[in-house]
Amino acid sequence: MKGPTAYFVFTEENRAAEKERLLAGRGEGSKVSVADVAKALGQKWKELSEDEKQQYKDKALARAAEQPAVAHEGDEEGGEGGKPTDKGPSAARAKRAPELEDLLPLSLVKKIITCDEEVSRISHEGVVAVAYSVDLFIGLMATRMAAVAKGQKRRTLKLDDYVQVVKQDRRLAAAGLKDVAAAVQSAVQKEEEAKAAKGAAAGLASPQGAGAAAGSGNKEQ
Repeated sequence: MKGPTAYFVFTEENRAAEKERLLAGRGEGSKVSVADVAKALGQKWKELSEDEKQQYKDKALARAAEQPAVAHEGDEEGGEGGKPTDKGPSAARAKRAPELEDLLPLSLVKKIITCDEEVSRISHEGVVAVAYSVDLFIGLMATRMAAVAKGQKRRTLKLDDYVQVVKQDRRLAAAGLKDVAAAVQSAVQKEEEAKAAKGAAAGLASPQGAGAAAGSGNKEQ
């Protein structure tokens, strides 16, 4: 496995601080997208001098030197016990030609890509290339999550498996994927709260609920 680049090391160490800086410049309750953070980090990297970049290059080289040992351990374990492995469905996908019907809807992929203000148009071939890359990435993540679940004697993949996979690969963390778990947990919590509120409202609207509420009010009087 190839080691991280100096830029990846830089983004990994500065992503959290840059996100906080962007949030501080916005109103309360505002959000900062992964794209916004990535763009700001890219600009900040360009502004660094060669001497300032050298420290990240040195760290990248040090990590690259550690990679062979980590890869060897993974080979010995055969990918089990939570060790990431790229063997399996994702590897098979990489060997076959892309089938358009197997990919995400191209209209959806194009819509997501053009959400970026700096992108106004993209060719059909470009959309297909991105869609196929996403297909491979989903297969890769699923394979690695399955390895983690198998190490815990489970066949059901969970969010915790995703978190573990991201922790095992610095490049995934540097790309901002560690923020996905927090976003998912927040979305699930909001969905559960909305369901609870809807259920409570439905209970009060029913005759039994209205009668119970009236009875409670009479007791208080």
